[in-house]
Amino acid sequence: MKKNVILYVLLVFLIVVNGFFLYNYIGNTSGDNINEPQRNRNFIVKELGFNKAQLEEFKEKSEGHHKTMMRLSDEVKELKDVLFSKLSDDYIDESVIDSISGLICEKEK
Repeated sequence: MKKNVILYVLLVFLIVVNGFFLYNYIGNTSGDNINEPQRNRNFIVKELGFNKAQLEEFKEKSEGHHKTMMRLSDEVKELKDVLFSKLSDDYIDESVIDSISGLICEKEK
């Protein structure tokens, strides 16, 4: 009888703890990470004390930088896909692998 009571208490405790962790895990991914870049941008603006013209220029450059980085990331992903598809071929041409690796390195700089 005592063994069953201890097991039931432990079972309830584990269910409560798992529920707590699931609630926190799901709750944190839903909204906090979305505002992270905006929070970083606001921190920079606040610390540097931008005026309206500087703030507008900062926003334009941030958007341009984001687009450039996304384009480069997509290009690197495509090159990596080509590289891994070449590595799975029956015949591996080292010069092709080296050239693709070189292109990836250039994009990553």
